[in-house]
Amino acid sequence: MTVVPPNTPWQIELEMPERRMAHLLRAQKKSKSPLRVTFGLVSNPGHEYEGEILRIDRKLDVYSDDGNSALVRVAFPNDSIDPELLRAETRVTAKVHCGTRSIGYVMFHELIETVQSSVMLWF
Repeated sequence: MTVVPPNTPWQIELEMPERRMAHLLRAQKKSKSPLRVTFGLVSNPGHEYEGEILRIDRKLDVYSDDGNSALVRVAFPNDSIDPELLRAETRVTAKVHCGTRSIGYVMFHELIETVQSSVMLWF
């Protein structure tokens, strides 16, 4: 059993796949302020909330079928969400705002990275 004081601020733990960590760390290094995160609760679709990254764990672990992931902790104003919706293990979908890129890069960056890693493997 875990006992938590009722006025403790909630945080979100995002599981960031290893393949996206380079983009995230690069954006964090360039930014002078914490990176912005928009997220929605699966239990309350259609509503978006905002927060900011508190910490990115340096340790990778296997949390799901996506392979190695790092935990990204996100703070948000707890009063922006109905207290009835704040429950442990609630699932969220989130976007971390890492800056702007060309539309071609956004659409095809995973393909480009896959080809680069395959070609580098053979040379």
